Order: sequence, then structure tokens, then C-alpha cells
Amino acid sequence: MQFTKKIILPNSVISIEDKAFWHAGRGSSNRQTIQFGNSLKTIGISAFKETDVTALHFPESLETIGAEAFCECKDLKSIAFIDNSSCQIKVGDKAFKDCHNLTEVYFGNSVESIGKEAFSSSSVQNLNFPNTLKEIGDGAFSHCTDLKKFLFQIYLYNKRLLVIMSLKIAKIYKKLT
Repeated sequence: MQFTKKIILPNSVISIEDKAFWHAGRGSSNRQTIQFGNSLKTIGISAFKETDVTALHFPESLETIGAEAFCECKDLKSIAFIDNSSCQIKVGDKAFKDCHNLTEVYFGNSVESIGKEAFSSSSVQNLNFPNTLKEIGDGAFSHCTDLKKFLFQIYLYNKRLLVIMSLKIAKIYKKLT
């Protein structure tokens, strides 16, 4: 039998330190949900790495998700960033790497940068990038073999982004021919 545990972080928490919940509850039959307080600004390095969290909804106050913050969360299925263009979120390197069941990511209009290998080896299927996005790190979506569709609603800020877009289109075109 599986139970769901809910971690509730009060509004007074503005920062979750590095490795704060690393490996918490891993291997139990419990699945975790996390309710972030509306003052949270920073999630530290490996803060929730290897936990049994299933879904994440980030508050509008969030500014930074540290490297490997949710890396290897095998039960994570969906992520939603708030629609708040006044807050620009930076997603750290490998933040959601190896979240093999992660199929849904809603970026809202608040994500400014996505770090290296941030979503590598996840199962994301559709991506709709916001017009606030300025940078996608190397390998951010590498080994995402279930990726079927992506949409850029942004201006091309640098050649690197153009290359990423062109490579994916070429890969799709090659499969069709």
C-alpha cells in the first residue's frame, strides 16, 4: 500500500539549504508532495535529490533552483512554474536530471535560464518555451528520447540557441524521411 506524505514549508522559509532533504523518504512506500511557501526564493544544491516527490508547483517568489536540486527523483511526473514575468527563475545544472518519469513540464512565463543537463534523461514529451527564456545550457534536454514536440516563443538571443533548435529539427526531419 502506498501513502502520500506532504511536506509543507511555511511562508517564512525563503531558502532551502544544500542537501536539506536529500534522500528523504527514498525507498519507502510513501510518495511525497511538497507545498512551498510563497516567500521561497532559493532551493539549494541537491536539496531534494533522490526523494520520492511526485509533482512540483513552484511559487511566484522563486528565483533559483540549485544544481541537482531534484536530480534522480524517480517518481517525479510533473513540474509547473508560475506565470509571473516579474520573477525570472534560473534552473541550475542537472536540476532535474535522471527524473525518468518526468513527462510534463510547464515553464509558465518566468523561466530565464535552463542549466546544463537540467532535464537530461527525463521523459518530457512536449516543451513550450516562454518568451522570458534567454539561455539553454549544453545538453539540457539530452537523452530525452520521448521528446516529440517543442515550441520556441522567443527571439533568438545567440547562435547557441539557433544551433539547438536546428539540430532538433534536423533530427525530426531525418526520422520522417
